[in-house]
Amino acid sequence: GGPMVCCCAFSCFRENIEIPGYKTIPIAADSTEVTVDFRNPEANNCYFVIHLSLEDGTELYRSELIPPGKGIQHISLSQPLAAGEYAAAIRYDTYAMDGQTPLNGAEIKVTLLAQGTE
Repeated sequence: GGPMVCCCAFSCFRENIEIPGYKTIPIAADSTEVTVDFRNPEANNCYFVIHLSLEDGTELYRSELIPPGKGIQHISLSQPLAAGEYAAAIRYDTYAMDGQTPLNGAEIKVTLLAQGTE
């Protein structure tokens, strides 16, 4: 058999699994509805599960399995955030196409910028 093409090795992860990068995510203060662009690029041969959590570990959101070529535009946070800046992380867990076998993941540090409506 030839080499398996998968997203199992971390070096392979950086080359073959595309992770969209973010720096600052603007969100509405005191609201749990957030517009995002979480996407699993079509070229990936794996599912994504996306977690959004604060630096202290509070999980704000966790997605279902996202198949390649699909994405999420709207999420609901587990709790609203008051206006301000929050250190947070988006974690991408990846799973084989059986939806069960965990592959590698990546974590991206982001800033959530909660803004009032005024």
